[in-house]
Amino acid sequence: MPPLPLSDSLRATLAYYDSLGYPLTLLELSRYCVFYNTPTTISEMQEALDTLVEKEQIQSHVGMYALTKVQEKVETRLKRNTITIRKWKRARRAARLIGHIPFVRMVTVCNDVALSFAHEESDIDLFIVSAPHRLWWVRFWSASIMQVLGLRPARGRMRDSICLSLYASEDALSLERYILPGSDRVDIHFIQWLSHFYPLYDTGGVYEAFFKENTWLEKVIPLRLSVITHPYRDVYISWLASVVRKIAEWIFGGVLGDGAQYILKRLQLALLPDVLGERMNKDTSVVITDTGMKFHPRDNRAAKRDAWYETLYAMGIFQK
Repeated sequence: MPPLPLSDSLRATLAYYDSLGYPLTLLELSRYCVFYNTPTTISEMQEALDTLVEKEQIQSHVGMYALTKVQEKVETRLKRNTITIRKWKRARRAARLIGHIPFVRMVTVCNDVALSFAHEESDIDLFIVSAPHRLWWVRFWSASIMQVLGLRPARGRMRDSICLSLYASEDALSLERYILPGSDRVDIHFIQWLSHFYPLYDTGGVYEAFFKENTWLEKVIPLRLSVITHPYRDVYISWLASVVRKIAEWIFGGVLGDGAQYILKRLQLALLPDVLGERMNKDTSVVITDTGMKFHPRDNRAAKRDAWYETLYAMGIFQK
């Protein structure tokens, strides 16, 4: 895809977020602009936005931008931001618990909570990174702890539950393998979704490595930046817990851990729900390997991608 002019890039980016009902600020637009690779100052981007507003091609309200119904979208975003405060606290508690598990290297929050745009019934999606060759171990213990505490999603119990639907091993941090296959259209939803991953717990440098391993995102978001973290959201475990975890990793870091990994893999595959087993490794909705796991059986990315493209065709930004 060739680069777009700044005005078209801004409108194309807003078109995607409009489909979510999510208005963007100037700084957010500068971070997530699609197909625009020219370094641009904030004042230049502001001038481009002002011109689009004057031409009535986009709308603005209290420093946020959308294609249509901007005031309504801003009110919704502010309301959902308030709702999400509770979910951030719950996500941090879950990340702290998971951080005690040996061989966990990073826990990030993603989806609606990462955007601070969750509704009352939203669950909380986490992405977990394990040490190499210990993914099945980490998945077993993280899922088990959430299950015992009654925090996993269940029928009739989604609100504030902890959804553990994405895992990766530290030696396989690139998630490019999960993009939709078989089309020259970019997987816009997955790319923008991935750009908002927020690290809650990090044993040291893992998020930086994750960011570098996913530079393929810059084919679509050339000016991409890592997320801005806030100290009050960071999660740590105690010194004593860290020592105990290191001892456990020493004990289970060799042959004993390899045996446990093998047993836990066989157990989890045997207990895999039919809805996941039937889709496993047939496409990129449900992927289960020794280096990564993705559990999204109801994957609507193709519909979102195609709707975005149709919008851009109608706006004259893309040509069929």
